Amino acid sequence: MVEAHSEQQRHIITLRPNRSLSWPQAQRWLWLLAIPVATVALGWWLAGVWMILPFAGLELGLLWLVMVMVAGQTCRREVLIIEADRIVVHQGRHYPETLWVLSRPQAHLQVTHPEKEVDMLELQLVDQDFRLAIGGQLNQDDRRQLRRLLLDCGLTEVSNRWWQQA
Repeated sequence: MVEAHSEQQRHIITLRPNRSLSWPQAQRWLWLLAIPVATVALGWWLAGVWMILPFAGLELGLLWLVMVMVAGQTCRREVLIIEADRIVVHQGRHYPETLWVLSRPQAHLQVTHPEKEVDMLELQLVDQDFRLAIGGQLNQDDRRQLRRLLLDCGLTEVSNRWWQQA
């Protein structure tokens, strides 16, 4: 998801992955899946097959771990602040922590068009000191929207297929 705001001589672009499931919704799904697993495990335990309990617990624990890892990845954010003399990039989870500052006069947008239709458009901000990949968590349409926004902010584009119209 790409969100853009402009204030005077400053453009702020926020990038977040599309989320179809929030963490509270994921917790509800975990509970919904835990009920039948626990019911079956307790039924087998009452029937005398006690060895099912550790495996049911392991199954639920692994499912919980995977859901936590996926939910954590959907909290990644990037914030691009484009000013007249510099580009500030924040990256991280929840509130972006990592900070890069690129010099605006030398900075440009490096666009790598995919070789195959299933591959994704790659975007990098480049200046004399850094080569920073941006929008890695975005889908193809959001990457195209980000590219248009960065060009509208006055960045120069350098492409691996400069001879083709994009």
